[in-house]
Amino acid sequence: MVKPSKIQNTKLDVPKHALRAIVLTDSFSNRFKPLTLEKPRCLLLLANVPLIEYTFEFLALGGVQEVYVFCHTHAHEIKEYVDLNGRFLCRKSKWNHVTSPFSVQTIISSENLSAGDALRELDTRKSIESDFILVNGDVVSNICLKDVIAEHNKRRQADKNAIMSILVRKRARIGSEASIFVIDSDTSECLHYELIKMKPRTKTISINGEIFDKHQNVEIRNDLIDCQIDICSPEVPALLTENFDYQDIRKDFVHGILTSDLLGKTIYCHVIEDNYAVCVQNLQTYNIITKNVLSRWSYPFVPDSNLLSNQSFKYMRGHIYKEDNVILSRSVNLKSKVVIGSGTKILENTVIMTATIGKNCVIGNNVNIENSFIWNNVIIGDGCRISNSIIADNVILGKNCIIQEGTIISFGVQISDGMIISGNIRLTNFLPEKHIKNNTFESTDTMVVGVNGKGYIYQDHESSDVEDTETESIDCSSLVYNMKEISISDTSLSSISSGESDAPRRRSSTAITMMSDESDTTNEYFYREAIAGLEQAFDENHMVDSVILEMHSLRMSTNVSYFEVRSTIIMAFLNYIIKLISEEGKSIANIIEQKIKKWVILLKKMTFANEDKEEIILTLQELCSKRIEYMRFFPPLLKLFYNEDIVEEEDIYSWFDNPKSQTALNHYFTTIDLMHTRHQDERHKIKLRIRGLQEGKISICFFSGKKTKILRGNRDSIDESEVEFDDNEAFAVFAEEKNKKKAYEVEFYVQSVQDIRNDQNNHIKHISGMFGISEEQSTSLLRYFRWNKERLIEQYMDNPNMVLQTAGVTTNTSTMSALKTVPNFTCEICCEDEKNLQTYALQCGHRYCKHCYEHYLTQKIKEEGESCGIYCPGEKCNYIVTERAVELLVSPEISRRYAYLLDRTYVNDNEHLRYCPAPNCEYTIKCRIEQRQLTSIVPTVVCLCGQRFCFGCGLSDHQPCICILVKMWLKKCEDDSETANWISANTKECPKCNATIEKNGGCNHMICKKCKYEFCWVCTGPWSEHGTNWYNCNRYDENSKINFQDQQAQSRALLERYLHYYNRFSNHEQSAKLDRELYLRTEKKMAQLQITSDMSWIEVQFLRRAIDILCQCRQTLKWTYAFSFYLARNNATEIFEDNQRDLEMAVESLSGLCEKPINIDQISQLKQAILDKTVYVSNRREILLEDTAKGFLEDRWSFNVPLK
Repeated sequence: MVKPSKIQNTKLDVPKHALRAIVLTDSFSNRFKPLTLEKPRCLLLLANVPLIEYTFEFLALGGVQEVYVFCHTHAHEIKEYVDLNGRFLCRKSKWNHVTSPFSVQTIISSENLSAGDALRELDTRKSIESDFILVNGDVVSNICLKDVIAEHNKRRQADKNAIMSILVRKRARIGSEASIFVIDSDTSECLHYELIKMKPRTKTISINGEIFDKHQNVEIRNDLIDCQIDICSPEVPALLTENFDYQDIRKDFVHGILTSDLLGKTIYCHVIEDNYAVCVQNLQTYNIITKNVLSRWSYPFVPDSNLLSNQSFKYMRGHIYKEDNVILSRSVNLKSKVVIGSGTKILENTVIMTATIGKNCVIGNNVNIENSFIWNNVIIGDGCRISNSIIADNVILGKNCIIQEGTIISFGVQISDGMIISGNIRLTNFLPEKHIKNNTFESTDTMVVGVNGKGYIYQDHESSDVEDTETESIDCSSLVYNMKEISISDTSLSSISSGESDAPRRRSSTAITMMSDESDTTNEYFYREAIAGLEQAFDENHMVDSVILEMHSLRMSTNVSYFEVRSTIIMAFLNYIIKLISEEGKSIANIIEQKIKKWVILLKKMTFANEDKEEIILTLQELCSKRIEYMRFFPPLLKLFYNEDIVEEEDIYSWFDNPKSQTALNHYFTTIDLMHTRHQDERHKIKLRIRGLQEGKISICFFSGKKTKILRGNRDSIDESEVEFDDNEAFAVFAEEKNKKKAYEVEFYVQSVQDIRNDQNNHIKHISGMFGISEEQSTSLLRYFRWNKERLIEQYMDNPNMVLQTAGVTTNTSTMSALKTVPNFTCEICCEDEKNLQTYALQCGHRYCKHCYEHYLTQKIKEEGESCGIYCPGEKCNYIVTERAVELLVSPEISRRYAYLLDRTYVNDNEHLRYCPAPNCEYTIKCRIEQRQLTSIVPTVVCLCGQRFCFGCGLSDHQPCICILVKMWLKKCEDDSETANWISANTKECPKCNATIEKNGGCNHMICKKCKYEFCWVCTGPWSEHGTNWYNCNRYDENSKINFQDQQAQSRALLERYLHYYNRFSNHEQSAKLDRELYLRTEKKMAQLQITSDMSWIEVQFLRRAIDILCQCRQTLKWTYAFSFYLARNNATEIFEDNQRDLEMAVESLSGLCEKPINIDQISQLKQAILDKTVYVSNRREILLEDTAKGFLEDRWSFNVPLK
């Protein structure tokens, strides 16, 4: 019950105190998670400016003199931003400067869990004595508050009970939660307030009939936006203290004040007509407000006002804002409403429309960005498509990624090439503290972000409720707003009911009600209660029989159908699995076996007719398709339902026949071809042909009878194999195929320059804390010991003074080096004795003039490339010049060069780090491969720039040939190249008619134009043998050369053997170059396809994918011949050459398909053929590499040369 207020408004004069504002930086909601897990909401960027900057500018415009900033979450980060400049922490913030229009006081509280708690703490401080402005830290407004405050004061003079004025604005709603305001038209008094939720939708509101008796003119308004700006009297904090259960200002406090008969307080609404004011309540309003700011509705708070001191935006036609130091290629298309921050580079043929791009971003070629928000330091690979998404700081997107509508990618997430991120999901790389301590959480979901990616799908289980089960989390908190869910219109208020006829009505019970469908309300009630009860039963392990009884009772009391009951049970299963995966980190199979299996009997008890069983599968399929994280649960749950006799084999057949199943399956797959083969004696076989699987790799097994069909698919196509099982083994439905690391793969990480520096800082802090020395000293020690911490620790513990002296590190830290003027000083180097000459000396005491020091350091850094080993210029002095000295004495350009050399020295000193060899690439690869392992594996790594290379030797990818064999082969090719030139000519003669033929393509299938004879370019043998088991082009026939009797003949045989392998090695190298030229022509071919056919841009990418695989396989084949040259003959060699032959035949076939002319009438068949062959070629390459790598592990290979 609400307590009556003890506070009386005894002083109604206009306050003469300083105008104060209370800024609440916490929204006390989870709508911006996972972004707000790592950064406070008020510091999130809107049009490249932190949200709190708009709030401060608005308060400054309104004449506010004192600002109290209340912080709870990320409090210290907010305080640091407010007190210091967010970018240059050594400088004061403009809001903490003497020129600031107001003073700022940051209040940190660990107990403020709501807006009510914050104001209660304010009341305990007794610091508010006059009216104040209450505002959130994410408000964007250009209202001048002076007029609003003046009108508020007039109301306070007229009404001693007035305690608050709420600012509202007339405008069509933009997808946030709507509000119903009942307002007195004459006085603007707010008579009733009701929050209308979108999901679940508020169906009814009740208004006290006394309102209409007391007030002549009443407006019921649902066309007002709540700006979340309030003018409050000092009584507001006191009232919140007295009514301690008030948490939310609107739902609790305002609603409670207006409905209380005891408090007797009044609240007014101030309707804004002309200016702009809105609060960033959720992702939908974030989207709309950003566009409004770019359209200059919030003027003067627009990008070209440069609200931050380090910004330099200029306004251009079409609402385009661009900072200085932006690099745009000529073919970049900026359409409208685009913001581009400084240091950003955008490459060729990129299209950007209605988007904000932060600072220091790199956007590749052929990128399409629409209605999206890219923050700082983001790297976007070539060919990416981003729509209606938020990409936070330091995110890296690989090539050809598709980010669909509504996606939120939080800080530091990395996504591999070619991944498709389905809409309305949130990815994060942030690990909750409880999982870090327990080490029970897998921080990367490769099914979502790819093999080389970092991140996982975020699920907020702590704050979720039953409303989140299906679409609430998407609709209410999504970046994309569904216009079908727009708020109620004025016509919805037309249904008025009361409990009277002509008799005088009872004021206490009269109400105005917006009617809703009764069955909808009943279903929602059942769903809410059933989900809550089932979750409690699962957690507390209740008796199954008791739960069944409770479900029956609930069903009868709400009169819902059994279909609703079964759907709710399945939904509870899905939610519980997600919860256990997050909390316990167990596999899906273990959770289903240990937790879910017990409760399946609930479904059985609610299932009666045979058609119900088919409906169970359809319901499971439909629910799993609604959210991407549920998709992987469909196969194991269907298997469980079958094993537990919930569904039968006939039900699964019926499910396949049902058209609804194919509609739902399209959520999973790009193309699905379901084909039934039901013969009288073979009804048990169902063939599923699945292409373009969007969610990574999966194995689909369908059972019946003794034969089981297994289809293994990836993103492009499938590979089929038929396996025999016993009856007991055949009951495996849709088994997931785990993404295990292959034998030829190694783990590696791509690091940016900032990552390298962070690693260095971590080492420095560790040594500094361990030895109790300054970070500057530990830096010099680590660089002297070449970052070998173990050796440093061992020697330092034995004799610390000796180590410091040897490393040139001073132990005297009492005096800090600085530039200063010394009277009567003469420089020993240049003999300059000018008055007021600036000098510098290290702690060793050797002092020289600044000019000589600068010249000395510049020569060492710029010309000699020195960094760590720069000593004092004094004769025989071994004191190291510190970073601080370099920054003080040299120009910024030389200082940047010095930092670059320090980074390179760190990388070169670390055997597990290597720079990417691609030109102009600054990335570093980290791989924990040991030198001794290089004789058994080729550690191939892939940089974010797309460069594939061997981490062991730094050369381009040379799998499967190990580094030592590569070194031998390259040396032999250099020595024997002159001998081989005459036989490796560019032309050959037709074996039949001797006509001279020049090769001009990558395919080795040659057709003589003169006699039409078909032969192989490599071996000149008949081409007809190259598609059969008679194929021997890849093998060197040893037996044909063993009968030479003299030394000269043997030497010739060795030369011919070398030329056999070299010829094929160089042929694949040349063919790869020609294929890459074909790759360049593919762009025009794809554009032609889009114009002449009805294919989309994505659909024509099959050619690019095919050429990529073709070039990759050519590179592999090229090095298989170097590997074969040194391979000793045995049974394992035969297997290797068989794999080599199969790959080579497949590559030639794919090359021929890619070079075929495009015929529009047959484009579908050509596309299908190329897709199938591309997958087959890729699989053959994996088989060859996998078998070769296992051969090293199993010691199967023997070589004719020693491996040293």
